[in-house]
Amino acid sequence: MFFLLSTNSYSTTLQWGESTQIGISKKEINQIINQYIDKNYPDKVKAYYEELREIKLQKLNKYSGVTFVSDELMWQDTKDNVNLKYSSLEAKIYCKKLYLASKHDWRLPNYSELLSLINYYRFEPATLNNLDYVSSSKYWSISLSISDYSANWYVDFNYGETGVDLRSNKNNVRCVRDISKEPGEI
Repeated sequence: MFFLLSTNSYSTTLQWGESTQIGISKKEINQIINQYIDKNYPDKVKAYYEELREIKLQKLNKYSGVTFVSDELMWQDTKDNVNLKYSSLEAKIYCKKLYLASKHDWRLPNYSELLSLINYYRFEPATLNNLDYVSSSKYWSISLSISDYSANWYVDFNYGETGVDLRSNKNNVRCVRDISKEPGEI
């Protein structure tokens, strides 16, 4: 008995022997393989994920002035996040020019990204524990107000409130960058 795996743009066909065919997607095949490996080789799977976690931690520990809240974003975490207050345009320029952790692709976060840093169980500042430098004040986002074109959204880390503020007003800034999806890149 043998099986043949063929792929076309619609589905993957798993053929057992010469006459039996089962229509199955790549996602389903991956699920079956992962379940089999998890069931029959749990120690090897655990060791593999531990090794990956250690490699990632080693890479992350080489950076100073940044923090990671999720696997997708690298956040600036320096004294500038408390001391500097800029208009919306100045904040955008500051992030664009920022060179930190050997990276220069920093940007001003959008509203939802900035909101992800809020911890509503804390106040003054209402932020996650992994941020060292946070002022209990407003931080700019790049997101524009749809009701007032001269305003941007902000997140206030005093109690986790949000709102819009005129772009000419001075608020704190915290830059963010997307972490590359390429293997080995951070």
